[in-house]
Amino acid sequence: MTREERTVLLAMLVPIAFGAIIYVEQGSFIFPFPLNELVFLIASIVFAVRTRMYFRTKSIFSIGFAFFNLIGTQFFWSFFLPDTKIEQLADSGTLDVLKLIGLVLLVIWAGITLVKGRDTFSNALFVAFFVTLSASEIFQQPVLQIVATLIPFASIFKYKEHFPYHLLWLLVSLLSFMKFVMLSF
Repeated sequence: MTREERTVLLAMLVPIAFGAIIYVEQGSFIFPFPLNELVFLIASIVFAVRTRMYFRTKSIFSIGFAFFNLIGTQFFWSFFLPDTKIEQLADSGTLDVLKLIGLVLLVIWAGITLVKGRDTFSNALFVAFFVTLSASEIFQQPVLQIVATLIPFASIFKYKEHFPYHLLWLLVSLLSFMKFVMLSF
């Protein structure tokens, strides 16, 4: 198991361990999905530090996406602002703009990962990613976002040069899936 695989495994075990602790204490298994953005930011930073010589651009955009995804949540601001200010922040649309910036960085990161010039299959993968992600935002379907983030992960089967950053795409998918499960049931 590589260091990057261990990082993703540890990032997935953290919410599962929290859920198990909550299960033992309260009798119901709950993933702490508000921590997903923080877990992904930490994993992105770890990846950036470990691969700083080879994947600078991917690191910048993965950290940028993780950062804006984190600061675009009300949970993050609840540590710094009183409830009335958080409501004003949410009503003003600032959180939506921060989430939109995060999504733009996600699309750029996918473009850097998938677009390979004249390779039509990789370009088709990017188009599929973009269309699926756009549909997930337009129709508010988190399942489509999970599918969209699995597309760059699955590209490792054809493009071995995506290693190890395909694991971050898997982590995004798994964390999104855990959040979807907790909010659906």
